[in-house]
Amino acid sequence: MGIGWAILWFVLSIAVVGAILYWLGELDRKDRERRLRTPLAAPASSPVAAGEAVAEGSAAVQQAVGVAASEATATSGAADPASAPQGDDLKLIKGVGVAIEQKLHAIGVTRFQQIAEFTEADIERVSKELNFSGRIQREQWVAQAKELLQRAG
Repeated sequence: MGIGWAILWFVLSIAVVGAILYWLGELDRKDRERRLRTPLAAPASSPVAAGEAVAEGSAAVQQAVGVAASEATATSGAADPASAPQGDDLKLIKGVGVAIEQKLHAIGVTRFQQIAEFTEADIERVSKELNFSGRIQREQWVAQAKELLQRAG
């Protein structure tokens, strides 16, 4: 009878530990889902930093920041994303997904033309702003943007 009780306690212990681990996993899953539903706050320094970084940059990036600033001043009150001009679908560039496209829009890059005209200094600034080094060159965003422009006509 002693071994029977030992086996029963062992099985019950495993069941309790399994239930606790499952419960903790559910808590973690719900926390991740809540964080995904919560909108991210825009970086407070983005417009100023982008404007300062572009002060000595190319005309394409200066135009991008100018367009973003004029759009921001044109909208009053709550911004309506449906009414804002969307630009090109930057996700057509291999390596640019939804998140990177949103980051590019946040710094004022919305058109293939802007990316096609990036200088080395622009690439360095945008890479630093988006917090990834060498990716623009590695994935050849400039060449892809030029190709997409040629296809568009």
